[in-house]
Amino acid sequence: MSNVDQFNWITSIKGDLDKVSPTFCLAKWTQSTILLYNGENHSCHHPSRHKIDLESLKDNPRAIHNTPIKMFARKELLDGIQTKECDYCWRIENSNKDNFSDRIYKSGAPWSRKYFDEVVNSGAGENFSPSYLEVAFESTCNLSCMYCTPDVSTQWMAEVEKHGPYKLHTVTMHDPIWLKQVGKYPIHRDEYNPYIEAFWKWWPELYQTLETFRITGGEPLLSKHTWKIFDYIKQHPNPNLEFAVNTNLCVPDKLIDQLIEQVKAIQGNVKEFKIFTSAEAAGSHADYIRYGMNYETFTSNIDRIMTELPNVRIVLMTTVNALSAFSFKDFLEDILILRAKHFKTAAVSTLGLSINYLRWPMFQDIRILPKKVKEATAKEILDYVYAHRDKVPGMGEALFYLEEIDQIERLVKYMEQDLPNYDAMLKDFKAFYTEYDQRRGLDFKRTFKDISYMVD
Repeated sequence: MSNVDQFNWITSIKGDLDKVSPTFCLAKWTQSTILLYNGENHSCHHPSRHKIDLESLKDNPRAIHNTPIKMFARKELLDGIQTKECDYCWRIENSNKDNFSDRIYKSGAPWSRKYFDEVVNSGAGENFSPSYLEVAFESTCNLSCMYCTPDVSTQWMAEVEKHGPYKLHTVTMHDPIWLKQVGKYPIHRDEYNPYIEAFWKWWPELYQTLETFRITGGEPLLSKHTWKIFDYIKQHPNPNLEFAVNTNLCVPDKLIDQLIEQVKAIQGNVKEFKIFTSAEAAGSHADYIRYGMNYETFTSNIDRIMTELPNVRIVLMTTVNALSAFSFKDFLEDILILRAKHFKTAAVSTLGLSINYLRWPMFQDIRILPKKVKEATAKEILDYVYAHRDKVPGMGEALFYLEEIDQIERLVKYMEQDLPNYDAMLKDFKAFYTEYDQRRGLDFKRTFKDISYMVD
């Protein structure tokens, strides 16, 4: 699609939405992310999560998506009110009347726009079924990544239950008592869970309208519910469904075996199956950042899946942070090695890359690094990427695609910025990694020699 065609497309979508109201957004009806392990919900992914009303679930399992809070927001959007929870898009639109926010892009997505009339006719949508759904059945996870939280990882929860929260200079982090107070404390996988019960009651009906269904976690391959979904798909083909699973790919070999076996079993029953996984550094740096990870196992499992499931797309999601800087180039190099080995066509690789940078906790933000370190890192990354943007794929070569280069260039521009409240963040940086090392038997200074002085 040319730039002109894209502008005309997005302008057309905005025009259709404005006929209903200047704040109308289809994604509030069509897209949802639901954490079934603690009963939290949001649509789309920008608003803060809110609790699902248990009382509403008693008679209507659809209420795990269509919550009272969400229905109130829908009414405001229909009435032309900039509902408070959607401030991410309002900031973009209010800064310039010609800006197009995600309200427009998500409404124009294939899984959303086709339901325009159905959404409008549903009003607040008490019984509306989403076409794009992401769920987390459990917080069970075998990793405790440094930027993650106890409500998402059982390994993190076990640590803070034993040692208590991290008490830093500006904030106390990962307090299990606070998680209980605000209703974020996960329901254990062996306990009764009314949210999961409601999901499975709704599932046979919901499944018929889904176009994108993605399981996240925790670590989904450790949940029995993930395998139950595979079994259901084997028995009930849905040729319109894009099915995806997030996984850290560092689970026991028997679970990787099971994943490959199950994906082969559903081939032809869904439109597409994808795997989303995460890393943003290589070697010992990756293992330190994503505690519990084995980077060699991680890359080996990617290689294996690309070999045994050649038509399955794997997307690498990054959370680039201060500690990624020293091996991010090595990580990019490993991606190209895998792309070259599993070369298919110049137009597409089955190994995708999405560059995202960490914003919280702020003391882990890459902008905290000294200026000289950031400059050296930026040069190393850009030199490597630019050297591999015009390669001819195949024959042991691979390249970075234009969208990826654009994302990396934006990362470099972000790195150039100053970090707000720098002195306080530096104190938090030192306090966190000192405690992180002590609890986990790690050695920051030895692992990150170039910035060892930052924890002195």
